[in-house]
Amino acid sequence: FIFNTQTHIRGTMSIGDLSVRYFYGNDASDQGLSAVTPNPARDVARLPFSLTEPGVVNIEVYDAEGRQRAMLVENGQYIPGNYDVVIPTTSLGSGTYVARMTIGERAYTMKFNVAL
Repeated sequence: FIFNTQTHIRGTMSIGDLSVRYFYGNDASDQGLSAVTPNPARDVARLPFSLTEPGVVNIEVYDAEGRQRAMLVENGQYIPGNYDVVIPTTSLGSGTYVARMTIGERAYTMKFNVAL
């Protein structure tokens, strides 16, 4: 990419197996998780997350009883920015879930619902 100080490049690019998207050109102002969309989810949902510093990211999904139901990102190396990851809700079943993101020793959570 070539740009000058008056041009801002914005867009998205997929990382790895296409389940994670990086939104380039958008600086992250806060680190953590944002609301799952749609909520309640039916087929597929997306979980936005932001990083203000580079780090190793893990994102898991837990059911209401605290059992891990999905590993969305495992030991992913990410640069600062805004991302989102696919949540395959059809494999979860209807119910309430918590997405948990860890970066180093910090943890962030976001509750969401699945209604199949």
